[in-house]
Amino acid sequence: MKIIPYDSFTIDTTNSLKSIVTNISENIGSKNFWSFEAGNEYKGSITNNRFTIQKNISYQNSFLPIIQGKVTVTDIGSIVNITMRPHALVLCFMIVWFFCTGFGCLFFLLHLDSFSLPYLIPFGMLFFGVAITSFGFWSEAKKQKPKLIELIKQNE
Repeated sequence: MKIIPYDSFTIDTTNSLKSIVTNISENIGSKNFWSFEAGNEYKGSITNNRFTIQKNISYQNSFLPIIQGKVTVTDIGSIVNITMRPHALVLCFMIVWFFCTGFGCLFFLLHLDSFSLPYLIPFGMLFFGVAITSFGFWSEAKKQKPKLIELIKQNE
């Protein structure tokens, strides 16, 4: 499993731009804030040959991938470039988290002459940050990749 929460891949299809946009737009809906039921499979928007979608879930996952795609028309069909990443605010928060815990770990390593058990807390927090980021993002990203390929290649 990768540590950095970012993935990009390309899907080659014989479908036209119109067919791909139709397939995606049929699976996009909105999620009510107070509802625990997901309507359509995704929420998001499509403009021209680009789309930004996110899985419509009934639980909380701050590391849920935002899926951005760009459709390029070719002679025999289309190429769809997909990128998946967490929300920008989540990335900013985790950068601050890793900076602070990394500073705590560095402080501990510089004061090895006076070991104390609380000095291990930053290492635990650093490990916890990496674990929740990796698990929260990659568990969903692995599920979404085959669904996106199936959705885009639908009616091929």
